[in-house]
Parts: sequence; C-alpha cells; structure tokens
Amino acid sequence: MEKQLKANPVPLYLPIGSENDFSGIIDLINMKKITFDSQDYGETLIVSEIDESLLETAHAWRENLIDKVSNYDEEIMDLFFNEEEIPTQKNQKSIKRRNTKKRITSCFL
Repeated sequence: MEKQLKANPVPLYLPIGSENDFSGIIDLINMKKITFDSQDYGETLIVSEIDESLLETAHAWRENLIDKVSNYDEEIMDLFFNEEEIPTQKNQKSIKRRNTKKRITSCFL
C-alpha cells in the first residue's frame, strides 16, 4: 500500500480471529472489543473491554496509530510524548483531518 499507492496506511480496527474463527474487532481509537450477537445474526453489537490476551497487541497497534497521526498534529504529539491520555474526540477529528488532506489513509486489517 505504501509503495504502490504512495499511501500512509493507519489501521483503525484489528480483527479478532479470521475466516471461520472471526469473532469481532478491536477498536483502536476507543480501545474496546466489539463482537456481534450471533442470536440476531450480528445485528446487535456488543462493546466490551479488550481481553487480556489481546491487550499487548492492541496497545502496540494503537501506539502505531497515535505515532502516525502525531506526525501531522502537534497537539496530539505533545499529549503522546507527555504520556497523557488523548481524548477520543480529539483523536477522531485529527484522523478525519489527516485523511481529508491525504496525509494518512485509514484502513482496516
């Protein structure tokens, strides 16, 4: 994606499992696990905390997300380097602005 499209991909969600073992996604902006209720064929979303076994991977991918966004947003960079919490709304707005200006390309793994 980086070489062929000259894009700066930034994953926003990670899959939990794949193919027949797919069970949901991890939202890297809100750091939540989202699964689907099989009783109503996925119509109902279930938002919960990320399982301990997936937390380290989720934090690594979130750090990558924040790092790429902070390259273009000084306020987020300051919060990130000072190890302060980055408000979700501020992060979402920054991602949207960077997408619009083609600085980053949101993607889903």
